[in-house]
Order: sequence, then C-alpha cells, then structure tokens
Amino acid sequence: MGRRRRATMTFGEQMRRIYQMYVTAGGMLPVRLDDLYDFAQRQTPPLWQPRPSDARKQFRHQMAQALRDDYFTDEKGRSVRRTLPILVNGFDENGNKKKESLWDDIDTGTQTHVEASLSLRRRQIVGDCKQMKNDADHRNDEHPEEPPIRLLFDFTRDVEESELPDRYDPGIPDNDAEPDILI
Repeated sequence: MGRRRRATMTFGEQMRRIYQMYVTAGGMLPVRLDDLYDFAQRQTPPLWQPRPSDARKQFRHQMAQALRDDYFTDEKGRSVRRTLPILVNGFDENGNKKKESLWDDIDTGTQTHVEASLSLRRRQIVGDCKQMKNDADHRNDEHPEEPPIRLLFDFTRDVEESELPDRYDPGIPDNDAEPDILI
C-alpha cells in the first residue's frame, strides 16, 4: 500500500500553527511577535525559516511600500501621499488572471485614477470596520456578563479633531464646554 499523501498547509496555516504550539507549550499571552519568533527558532528543526524570495516579487513589495510612504507637505501644511495605487485586472506569466496595482502621481495623474484610488482606500476602511464589528459582536456574545463593547463608525469628529493644531492657542474660543466621548 502506498504512502498517504498529507495535505499541505497554507503559509498562513503554518504560521498560525506556530502560534498554537507556543500557546500549548505554556507561552505567555498576550504575546509579542519577537517572542513567537524566538520560540519558533528554538525548536529543532526551527519551525520557521525565511522563504526563498522571487526578486521581482520582492522588488514589487519594497517599491509599493516606498511609494506608499512617500508624502509631501502641500502649501496649506497638509501631509499628502504623493503616489496613489489602483487595482486592475492583469495576467501572470502563466496567463492566469491576477490583480495588479498601477501607481500615479496625485497631482499629474488623471482625476479618474485619483478617484479610483480613494475609492479603493475607502473600501479597505469599510472592510476593516466590518471586521472590527464582527470581533466586537463576538466578544460581546461570548461575555454577556461584561458591559458590551460599543463601536461608533462615524469618524467625522475624529477627522475634525485630527485637523486641529497640536498646540493650545488661548486665542481660539472653546466651543465645546463639555466634550463628547467617542468610543
């Protein structure tokens, strides 16, 4: 009888397995990722090794990060991201469909490109909010004896506050005698 073929785990499953092994071995929670790395490296053989990298993939990742981190200060003192990505359908070297990003300058790119990029970032924010709501709802359902975690998804005041000066100016009137508390 032949050997049974073992199903392979995805990379994410392998990483989560290391986390579970750490917890099962009595590792302290909450855990720092550096502590997880040290745990994985102490095992024989080590549970994690850097993956051989595809130079093109590594370049794309590093370039995307560099472009994402490229900010300038405009004439009104606002920090602005210089280059904006959009996602388009493309094909890999084997002819399989894949998403790829196209980057353009915020000032010289087309209005369509900038709007599509901002729309993409908005969808990412909505996805993060949906996941945060799922997490809070789960926690609330699992711990009904505790006060529920309540979330507010109207960020209008947060954005307004983020635009205020960092320093106190006694010349600016205080319009909020009793500020609202947002969670």
